[in-house]
Amino acid sequence: MTASSTTPPRDVSWIDPNFIDLKVLDPNSNDDHPPSDVRAGQALVLETYQALVRSPTWKDTVLIIVYDEHGGFYDHVQPPPVPSGDPGKYLTLGVRVPAIVLGPRVQNTVCKHVFDHTTLIKTMLLRFAADPEKAIAALPARVRRAPNLGMLLEKEPRPEVCDADRLEADIAGARKQLDEWRRQARERRRAKDGEPSDEPDGGAGQKQELLDWQEQFLGFALTMRDQGLPPGQP
Repeated sequence: MTASSTTPPRDVSWIDPNFIDLKVLDPNSNDDHPPSDVRAGQALVLETYQALVRSPTWKDTVLIIVYDEHGGFYDHVQPPPVPSGDPGKYLTLGVRVPAIVLGPRVQNTVCKHVFDHTTLIKTMLLRFAADPEKAIAALPARVRRAPNLGMLLEKEPRPEVCDADRLEADIAGARKQLDEWRRQARERRRAKDGEPSDEPDGGAGQKQELLDWQEQFLGFALTMRDQGLPPGQP
């Protein structure tokens, strides 16, 4: 999202990765979910970040990277109790979900505050709604109670995050690593002088072993294709 005291409110963009559960259907997944390679998901983050850094509104932009799950990693922090008055059936909040908030106005810190998934909704309404109080009041208590991300923002952009040359150098280094990974991944999938590829699961000349749910997913996808559904649509 972008925010500025001298310009009118700008758009909020919500970007979802290309979720593909079968490489045989589409090798171009770019999410962090298995069986995708997490580096494909990080490549999407890098491309988004690079586009924003090169934008004329970068100084007033906030990029929020969130995950819909905790990733299965052990969390040493015990989930806190649900706030009093919550009508739900659960007694504690769930495990912590990774989130990164970045931009020239974002503080350079690790925030220890407990946020909610609805924090994003409340933050966007506070910044972009014509009448924020009215808009928030019309939503459930969970949104009204959620903290917003304003506590992470500085009044002025941090100079080091606005240094275009420094940012481009950092991006170039990361892109070089990802380009080399892509090259190696393509090489593993190619057949070797008439022999199967080095990629055992779905590479050229190799058989891909599907789980039950993948078999069902494949059958559904093929049926939708036969019915004329354009590629890349739900």
